[in-house]
Amino acid sequence: PVLLRGDNYSKWAVELWNSLQAKQKIGFLDGSVLKPTTNPDLARWTSTNSMIVGWIRTSIDPQIRSTVTHVADASKLWESLKQRFSVKNAVRKHLLQDEITNCKQNGQSVLEYYGRLSKLWEEIQNFKPVVSCTCTASAELEKEREDAKIHKFLFGLDEVRFNTIRSQIIDEDPLPVFNSGRG
Repeated sequence: PVLLRGDNYSKWAVELWNSLQAKQKIGFLDGSVLKPTTNPDLARWTSTNSMIVGWIRTSIDPQIRSTVTHVADASKLWESLKQRFSVKNAVRKHLLQDEITNCKQNGQSVLEYYGRLSKLWEEIQNFKPVVSCTCTASAELEKEREDAKIHKFLFGLDEVRFNTIRSQIIDEDPLPVFNSGRG
């Protein structure tokens, strides 16, 4: 589990959201499960909401947790934490793009380097709107994005160790396919 420390809001929020989605409790975070006004629905809602508030609170660093002790509604707590700790999308997106541009292997194993780069690609994808394209150009656009990722990966590899193999791969037409799982 990821603890919210303040500087890792994005990672923490994705992990917690995924966990609550698996438990089919997202409606308590996004406010779509409204608080009923009568029992027994009110009692069930209160019980579930309290459980989720507890889960959120235990996933927060104790120093930060002490600042949110009086928020008893899961969606209000979620919004409060988002307002306090999330970096605005435009700023974070720019920082991520900069990290991707400057990401180099720097002596790490290829697997570690690829893992670090993949995490950055996945996080920046979270800031992009989901656009569904079914036109004839969609496959070509996807191939261009994939080729750009391959190019970034290859030119971030350590020069001395991988110059020859990188040149061989770049000369391939078409370029090999990453199995990245995301667009």
